[in-house]
Amino acid sequence: MIPETASFVTTLIAGALGVPADHVSEADSMDTMVQWDSLGQLNILTALDKSFAGRVAAIHGLAKATSVRQILDLLRQHGLIA
Repeated sequence: MIPETASFVTTLIAGALGVPADHVSEADSMDTMVQWDSLGQLNILTALDKSFAGRVAAIHGLAKATSVRQILDLLRQHGLIA
């Protein structure tokens, strides 16, 4: 399987938060987006879990990652994105 891209993940995060994809960048976080509250965090984790067929559940620290950059870094470390 070819790893997904950072763009795929930012689009996924945007969808989970209910905002247009071009409104999410690697610089965004819970601190910069009002939509990214505790429910938004749960929506992001659920979307990631579905998109990566459950492989993200075992990633230590992902549930506490509250920025796009942190999420991307963890996914890269585990070989899930390029």
